[in-house]
Amino acid sequence: VNMYRDQTDPNKFFSWINLSTEAVKFRKDDDWVTSWGSTDFPSGVGALGGDNIPVSPAAFYYVTFDTLSGEYNFDAETFYDSIGVIGEGTINADWDTDIYLTQDANDGHMWTGVVELVGGGIKFRANSEWTTSWGSLDWPMGTGALGGDNIPGEAGTYFVSFNSDSGAYNFVEVGSYSTIGIIGTATPNGWNDPDTDMIQNVDDEALWSLRIELLDGELKFRANDAWDNSWGAADFPTGTGELNGTVNIPVTAGDYIITFNSITGAYNFKAIVEYDFIGIIGKSSPFANWDDDVEMTKDVDDINLWTATDVVLTEHTGEDDSGVKFRVDRDWATNWGAVEFPSGLGTAGGPNIVCAAGTWAVAFNSGTGEYAFSEGSGTENLLNPADLKVFPNPANEILNMDLTAAELTGTVQLHVIDLTGKIVIRKTIDTQQLNTLNISALDGGTYLVNITSEDYLISKRFSVAR
Repeated sequence: VNMYRDQTDPNKFFSWINLSTEAVKFRKDDDWVTSWGSTDFPSGVGALGGDNIPVSPAAFYYVTFDTLSGEYNFDAETFYDSIGVIGEGTINADWDTDIYLTQDANDGHMWTGVVELVGGGIKFRANSEWTTSWGSLDWPMGTGALGGDNIPGEAGTYFVSFNSDSGAYNFVEVGSYSTIGIIGTATPNGWNDPDTDMIQNVDDEALWSLRIELLDGELKFRANDAWDNSWGAADFPTGTGELNGTVNIPVTAGDYIITFNSITGAYNFKAIVEYDFIGIIGKSSPFANWDDDVEMTKDVDDINLWTATDVVLTEHTGEDDSGVKFRVDRDWATNWGAVEFPSGLGTAGGPNIVCAAGTWAVAFNSGTGEYAFSEGSGTENLLNPADLKVFPNPANEILNMDLTAAELTGTVQLHVIDLTGKIVIRKTIDTQQLNTLNISALDGGTYLVNITSEDYLISKRFSVAR
């Protein structure tokens, strides 16, 4: 069962896999010439040609292995269909009805939601049953123990976060704010009043945004131009601010679009880099060389979105210099490539995109590296991958999809593509029916789900655990 290479360290590999109560080893290149083993479980140091690793209990594991040191770890993971808050302290005031939390699209253990409490005992429980529940005597944050005590909830409306792996939970009271601003040495006014106010989203009062030129320095978010409620953290450019925490957010000078959620504390500083020219280049391009670019068109509303239509690509199977890349200003100083086709996430200086022959509409996002090659010439917009939520991730039998944030309606084409570029699922479906996808026939591994309409294209990476 092939593992995935860690992109930050070529010696490290990882995988998710269901294991039975037997034995396993690590081996290289599907051959017994080089293998590692040990008698230790769930963690240890594999020796070359060592013993079989005994596995117990049977479970779904996240496995890591370092070929340089031989270190390995098997971390048993349990995923649940639902997690709810229940108890006399909820607005339902009973021990029979759950208030369900939402599973994170990228972390199957993390659950969040806004919950109204009336005061009294509460617990977390899984799958609407008392087989698995968590509790503690700590409030408003703590670590729930399996079958533990009732949590002494206090009346109020809270943003709740719960980790079903560690049991860690937090109840943060939700406030309604007239203004949210940024303040600090990275902002125009420094730590002096007034704040630089952000713009509130018309559809969600908890979401705030701002485009601004920032200086080298630090800042915090704060509400109503006062220090009663402020948020800070040590992470940049993304993180989750701690309410009334003492840490300031370190900032590198630049032009940013800032987003902030006053319920969750989540923030993002997206650097704005505007390019004058981006082209498609490569032996598989219409020019059939690595010197001349096919010019792409910059979107008038989004400086990161680039498109090209009716691009004729050729296939050069088995040739080292085949494929295409995206590059800036007809120069190799800034370029993107990847192994996936027809859609994927390009990385700076990445490998050539080995493509299939045909006439393609091409979309590229220079802010995220997302790209897509769509059959025909109608694709005009590459949608933000964040607008498509897939969960749980990794998935096993069913992949849930949420397209409510995307501007996709009507009939769409859905393709699931493996990392070799092979289309393994192909559907024509109405977006109103696009809620779940049966992936039970897929092998374990990483895939892209690619959804296209006449005017839009969106793609998202997900993993299948076996």
